[in-house]
Amino acid sequence: MKILFLSHTDSNLYLFRLPIMLALQDKGHEVIALIPKGADFDKFAPLGIQAIHYSISRGSLNPLSALKTIQEITKILQNIKPDILHTFMLKPNIYGSFAAKIAGLDCVINSLTGLGSFYIDESPKSRALRFIIESLNRIAFKIAQKVLFQNNDDLELYVQKGILKREKVILIKGSGIDTEVFSPINQESCHAMRQKLSQELNLLISKDSILVLMVARAIAHKGVREYYKAAEILKAKNPHCIFLYVGGVDLGNISSMREEFLKSSAAVIYLGQRNDIRSLIGSCDLFVLPSYREGIPRTLLEAGSMAKPMITTNAVGCREVVENGKNGFLVPIGDSEQLAEKILQLSKNKDLREKFGKVSREKTCAEFSTDSIVQSYLSLYDLVLSSKQKKSISNKIYANFIKPVLDFSLSFILLVLFSPLLLLVALLIYFKLGSPVFFTQERPGKEGKIFKIYKFRTMNDVRDEKGELLPDEARLTQLGKWIRKSSLDELPQLFNVLKGEMSFVGPRPLLVEYLPLYSKEQVRRHEVKPGITGWAQINGRNAISWEEKFALDVWYVEHINFWLDCKILWKTFYKVVKRKDTHSHTSATMEKFKGNSPNHSTDYDNFAL
Repeated sequence: MKILFLSHTDSNLYLFRLPIMLALQDKGHEVIALIPKGADFDKFAPLGIQAIHYSISRGSLNPLSALKTIQEITKILQNIKPDILHTFMLKPNIYGSFAAKIAGLDCVINSLTGLGSFYIDESPKSRALRFIIESLNRIAFKIAQKVLFQNNDDLELYVQKGILKREKVILIKGSGIDTEVFSPINQESCHAMRQKLSQELNLLISKDSILVLMVARAIAHKGVREYYKAAEILKAKNPHCIFLYVGGVDLGNISSMREEFLKSSAAVIYLGQRNDIRSLIGSCDLFVLPSYREGIPRTLLEAGSMAKPMITTNAVGCREVVENGKNGFLVPIGDSEQLAEKILQLSKNKDLREKFGKVSREKTCAEFSTDSIVQSYLSLYDLVLSSKQKKSISNKIYANFIKPVLDFSLSFILLVLFSPLLLLVALLIYFKLGSPVFFTQERPGKEGKIFKIYKFRTMNDVRDEKGELLPDEARLTQLGKWIRKSSLDELPQLFNVLKGEMSFVGPRPLLVEYLPLYSKEQVRRHEVKPGITGWAQINGRNAISWEEKFALDVWYVEHINFWLDCKILWKTFYKVVKRKDTHSHTSATMEKFKGNSPNHSTDYDNFAL
């Protein structure tokens, strides 16, 4: 099984989805990361995970930029043809779903790891963007087989708003935390870590010092200002408290903090972005995250796994990890005074810190360990693939048993109903062009079996001085043009359908001489019966190239089902009435297929509407 993970940053996959990716790899699956190049991009290859770059502008609202990104993702999906596309974060969910639809992928999973800043900020701009996001998500979620949420609050909000149906949702709390890597450290190791930090910061950290740590992206909605304000409040009340803040500036977010502000406080030591998070958590006495809204906050899981007491807000996602009074405290969103009060309470009560830390470890191991979360993801993939297999079986039953019965019944009825029209056209041809009325020719059908196709004759037999037939455009009469534009020349093929040689819908039967010219992929168009109309006919007919036609035919073979046939028949009727796409761009009839070029390469999945 080939699974492609799509996200808007390489760090999002490397830091938060890697355990799932490695677990899939251990089970023999091929895992691919589709991400923009960043600091973590090259870390995937040594792990045996292929990383592919694509471009995305996180902060841009330009629709042309979005279309360009969707087009780029589509091409990559066409080349890779993953069994499952799993998307993470807002734009990748939308862009990935649209691209998957165009590329003809059946298995798409969207993940809402959190609803983000647009669901926190209440400015007119954010409200407008929230409306656009929800509208686009409605479409994306219709394409996806499953939509994964990390907390129940977000799930219920979207279901109640009618953005998606409950049967599509699945709840998996986070991406898992390696409870062995983030395990509690002993007193000796903690002391060594604190000494190392003391030397690095040129700061006195005594045995009485209380290290308070916050780790989060430097955006206002993570509660950075509230943390800084609480530190200033406590500076005089408990001089033993040392406040540390770790987090890189995120310029792509609407609530990004300025680095000048982060470095300006005398009460908080700003450490910037760090890679030694485990060591920093091991050094701290309590962990703080006053966020406004989360999916499932990874940093709280890391702190909880290392048996640290935690203080966070009574916010979506945060309250999934911290139970007030059991393994930490929940404070109101945006309340620096309450935050400072709870920090002060824990800083002065070592026994309570140890009690909360022990419960944090137990809760994290029981509910959020990598093993249990990864197993939930594996079960999700099995569920989606199982659904795909059932759909495939259903489509085979339709193609092999139901469709032939429908073809025979409908062709018989139409031959009876259209018999006056058939007779009228035959008489017109007879008096205008002479005999024969019908054009017959051998064509390859299902599995390449040769049969004789019936069509109304539309060209005369005028020849040049050498006795050779003139070009098609010279022999195509005015009556013939009218018959072709109205598609009446195809009516006699109802006899082919009645005989079981053709179907109403399928790849058009072409010349026998084309058989040796097809590529290995193109010859798959003969896996089903040829049709009077087909997917290529409603997507360009004679106005598209041979390669495009064959690719459309192969796509139909892979996706054949009752509703697709109904759609093709309806669009065929529409095009016949409008008389669209009946001619090639360069001649009266379609030029002959002369084989593929040496460098020919067609993406056969790029043909779903």
